Amino acid sequence: MTNKKKTVLVVEDDMLLLNLLSDRFEEEKYRVLRASDGEEALRMLFDEKPDVILLDLLLPKLDGFEFLEKIKKSANPEVERSKVIVLSNLWENEYIIKAKAYLQVEEYLVKANTTVEQIISKVKQQLA
Repeated sequence: MTNKKKTVLVVEDDMLLLNLLSDRFEEEKYRVLRASDGEEALRMLFDEKPDVILLDLLLPKLDGFEFLEKIKKSANPEVERSKVIVLSNLWENEYIIKAKAYLQVEEYLVKANTTVEQIISKVKQQLA
């Protein structure tokens, strides 16, 4: 296994949560990229090719579903290998099904029901 630090892209428009999650991932020795809107996240995805993306769905400029559609349409294997974990307050089944089945996210976490430690654990599972 290589010594390269794994990279986590945190995409969240709530700055308090963005900073909290980013700080925790840095404590866990991950390289952290931060994006507060979908367009910024998309640029970082193509430039940096993170290992895991922690993605809110309700975002300015480009929402999470549009972001996922653009990954799917990119046909870029380096970009498509990034694992996506949705972290959203959209808890309705239709969103979860769309994200998991059609847009192939690895996990769908509801913010209100998930602790920071559970989020860290899910990311570690995806990187294992």
